[in-house]
Amino acid sequence: MISARTVLLLTIVFSFGVTAVNARWTGISVDINEISTGLQFETGQRTMRLDNLSLKIEEKTATNLRVGISIGQISIRTANQFPPDNAQKFEGNYLGIYLRLPIQPGEHFSLNGKFSYRYNYASEAISSLANQIEWHDSRFQIGLGAKFQAFRVTPFMVYHRMSGDITNATGTELFDSIDRVSRGISFDYFIEPTAYIRFQLSRGGEDGGYLTFTREY
Repeated sequence: MISARTVLLLTIVFSFGVTAVNARWTGISVDINEISTGLQFETGQRTMRLDNLSLKIEEKTATNLRVGISIGQISIRTANQFPPDNAQKFEGNYLGIYLRLPIQPGEHFSLNGKFSYRYNYASEAISSLANQIEWHDSRFQIGLGAKFQAFRVTPFMVYHRMSGDITNATGTELFDSIDRVSRGISFDYFIEPTAYIRFQLSRGGEDGGYLTFTREY
């Protein structure tokens, strides 16, 4: 699981490091999420539960395109779907990059497109065999937001693919996403004109929820 120390550290960065970040970057956010997804292994299907704690910073270009990087701590549990046994737990980190383009067609509406890629690596939490998991995660998301007063609602759709492998003493086993399409909705509450709290739900290829704290400039 994500450690309380890491949560405290990222909270301090978000709360008190905004002034320093603003000198170079135009946006910063902290994400906490938990999702469940199905993976196809060579020996059958398994379910992965993935917990993330992430820090994202981004820069706005002259064309309004946002370019960002993300780093995070991940906690993973995989288990066979039928029957639900052979569970493995992993702890690790990830590094990602993304491109985000918000378009404002009207005063209350926005169209948002985002492409992201991240590399994930983790090792088994309790094991003398040094089992390891790594995968590549690429996705494209599009959503239409409607904002009224301090609230914004954004239905969205995501195409995503996770592909990687688990390595242990007996060899390497490859895996890939089963369902690559998810749909969901996010709710934003603006505590300031450029700062908001987001709660997001998704269903489909990924089932789960996100809690995000974001400030933009």
